Formats: sequence, C-alpha cells, structure tokens
Amino acid sequence: MSYTFYIKRDSFFHKLSPISKILTSVVLATLPWFFANISWSLVLFLVTLCFLASAKVSWSSLRAFWQVFMIIIIILTLTWLIFFRMPGPVLIRIPLIEIGKTEIEYVLTYTQLRTWAIMVLRILSIAMATILLLTTTTQRELIYGLRQFKVPYTLCLIIALTLRFIPLAFGDLETILAAQKCRGLKLARVNIFKRIAHVARAFVPLVAISLSRVETMSNALDARGFRLSGKRVTYLRVRKTYRDYIVYFTLASLVALAVIVKLLHWG
Repeated sequence: MSYTFYIKRDSFFHKLSPISKILTSVVLATLPWFFANISWSLVLFLVTLCFLASAKVSWSSLRAFWQVFMIIIIILTLTWLIFFRMPGPVLIRIPLIEIGKTEIEYVLTYTQLRTWAIMVLRILSIAMATILLLTTTTQRELIYGLRQFKVPYTLCLIIALTLRFIPLAFGDLETILAAQKCRGLKLARVNIFKRIAHVARAFVPLVAISLSRVETMSNALDARGFRLSGKRVTYLRVRKTYRDYIVYFTLASLVALAVIVKLLHWG
C-alpha cells in the first residue's frame, strides 16, 4: 500500500518547482470564487483539467479522491436543491402535502439551480487543484515549498503528518472491512443504509488503531530527539527553469483576465 498521494510521472507539471506547483493550485482553487457566472466558472474548471492532463495522472489512480468529493457534491446537492429557497423564475413546482387550506409544495427556481451549478463547479475546481498538487508533489517538496512561503515549521509538520496519516487510515479501513468479510459480513448484496451502518461500525477499531499509531509516532519522534525549536535546514535545493516562468506567465494572465472581467462586470 502506498503511504503517499504522490504519483511518479515524467510530465511537464512534475518538473516544476514546489513553489510553482503550490502557487498554481492556490490560484486555480481561488479564482472560481470571484465569479458568480456559470460560463467563467466552467472555463476555469476546464483550465484546471488542462493542468491536470499535463501531469499525466490517470483517472483510475484518482478513484479515492473522486469518492470523497462525490460524497460532498451529493450532500451539497440534496441540501441545496431541497432545503434552500431562492426567488426567481420557477422551473419545477410539485405539490407535496395539503393540510387544510395550507399546501406544501416543492419549488425549484432558476436562481436556485444556477447557484447550485456554480457551487458544484467551485468545489470541483478545488478538488482538481488539490489533486493536482498532491499527486505531483512529494511530501518533502511540499514542505519545502510551504517553508519558502514562510509558513511556520510547526504547521508544515502538521500538514506532513496529516498527509501521511490519511492513506494509512484508508488502508486500515480496508483491512478492517476485509477482516469483517472473512467473518461473514456481507456488503455486496445489502441496501445502502445497511452498508453505511456496517462501515460506521468499522470506525470504532479504526479510531483505536489510529490512536495507537499516533502514540507510536510520538514515541518515535521523542526517541530521535525531535524538537520544534531551533533552526531548520534542508538538503533539498530547487532551481527554477523555463517551465516555471511559463507557468508564472500563464497564472498572471489568468489573474489579469479575471480582474478585467470583474471590472467590466462591475461597470
């Protein structure tokens, strides 16, 4: 089992410096939030997909990422389209319950649907930008890049340990579910609610294993004399190449275009 999200490829984006990768992901994840327009949100999402395609990361290797973000999108869709009400032209009107003179109905407006589409595109842009960074950057490069942005070392250490812990937790969950299947647990031919209940029960041993691993990691750091104080050095040296400057120019053009479009919209 892999203990990192990094996928080794010989691609244009893999050869960039960590600073360029972090800056690209931040810009691609941030820009869609400045537009309340479906067209521009879609354009920025397609730009993010182009960057991801340049990393040569196969879709099959992104299965774990997609499962998490699809759950988020499904929850957002159910809550937004069912529980939120926004004024605007009515697209769907469905009578539900009539109590006396009061009629409860479901109403879906154009504004509500448009806002939902924009939110989904924003979340997908964040997902793609995050995947782009994690699959093309090793933990060592990521921490080096964050340190270049003057991020405190303590926070960098927390990020590194978290990124290492998440794949381990997924691996432990798969092991627990496999052990339950060996004991006769059936997950393939049950409804979705029973499956969720079975997975929820697996979180009890998962928490116990995670706490044990945290204690082991803490003891290992103490045994090696690790301290948060003191000057930190690194043997990693990264030089910028023409690829980095191409990316800087592309990002600057995107930001400038976004500012121009925003100013024209305000005008």
